[in-house]
Amino acid sequence: MPGPPRNRNDQGSIASLFALSLAALVLCAGAAVDYLHRLKDITELQTAVDAAALSAAAHQGDEKTRRAAGLSAFMANYPHEDCVTEPEITLGANRDATVTASCNVPTAFLSLAGYDAMSVSVMAKAMRRAPFAACVLVLDPDSKETLYINSDSSIQAPDCVVHVNSTDPESLRGNSSGDIVSKKTCLAGGHAADKSSTFMPKPVACPALADPLARLPEPAAASGSCDHTDLVIKKSTTVDPGVYCKKTEVQNGVTVTFKPGIYIFRDGEFVVNSGATVLANSGVMFYHTGSNNARLNVNSGSHVEIKAPSSGPQAGIAVFQEHDSTADHSILNSDSSSRIEGVIYFPNTPLHLNSAGKLAKSAPWTIVIVKELLLNSHSVMHVKADFESSTVPRPEALGGATSSAVVRL
Repeated sequence: MPGPPRNRNDQGSIASLFALSLAALVLCAGAAVDYLHRLKDITELQTAVDAAALSAAAHQGDEKTRRAAGLSAFMANYPHEDCVTEPEITLGANRDATVTASCNVPTAFLSLAGYDAMSVSVMAKAMRRAPFAACVLVLDPDSKETLYINSDSSIQAPDCVVHVNSTDPESLRGNSSGDIVSKKTCLAGGHAADKSSTFMPKPVACPALADPLARLPEPAAASGSCDHTDLVIKKSTTVDPGVYCKKTEVQNGVTVTFKPGIYIFRDGEFVVNSGATVLANSGVMFYHTGSNNARLNVNSGSHVEIKAPSSGPQAGIAVFQEHDSTADHSILNSDSSSRIEGVIYFPNTPLHLNSAGKLAKSAPWTIVIVKELLLNSHSVMHVKADFESSTVPRPEALGGATSSAVVRL
């Protein structure tokens, strides 16, 4: 038999409950949409806090200047106006830095329920790694004379360490007034020198160092299509980042300015001819890859300035030759000069300074990591470690700051 008719009050209660449930579902869906729409804002805020923490940790000034550096980095990365307050920067005893920031992110759907903004709080803590003491590291593990200093040439590194990995009894050779002045010279093997050559202080035995940049990634554009092929620059000009295929040549007496960015030199040399000038001093990295002797070739009487990028995966790297390169040695030739602020990294090829080639001491810091190093005939390599005065950070693997982050909603 059919049951008694449903009470109209029961039907009304069910309808009310359904309406309430539907409203709740709509509100939840709206909250999810608001959250997804604001992920970009949250990511930007976290990026700004990360940058602030890294800057405050890496800066070597007093607390006031470190906080100022952190605030400047935050504002450069998050120039919006929806933060409740300026970020809070806390400096620790071990030169670590913690940065927090809270923002009210406007809502769309939730504003219908009276919630006009979502509160977001983010935090980043940055800590400085133990510094990488070497400013010259010669990687070859077992060859003879992997660091060779000949004929009135010298390495001037009074503030940092020269380190030679080779275990050969003559891994370091000084000849005809070949000199080293360093904070410390470390050898996994031995050394030999004639009476006219001096190493100050005397080299000491040290274990070999692993390549600290062995995991440095190649630039994202390294395998991209060619923007230029067999380019010859015949008059002074400004060039853009991109992929330069086969031989790239700056002709005699020409001045070329490189805009900030990554330059890929693929399947050929980058040649700076006699008397030419290369100005890459506003955040530039040169990457050499591929066949046909892909390398840097700076010829007689020319001048090269490179200032490495201050951000991104290759921050602090000025010149990078691919890890498995089979190219001949890169060269700074007779009477050429260079000012390189950042890391020169040739993990599988030698670097030669010839006939009064000079690496200038005007750069605040330079780190040279190469397979082998030869200085010949009045050449001088100046390497400094004045990181405090530079806007170019050391790579994290070489003692730069590293950070961890938290987001709270």
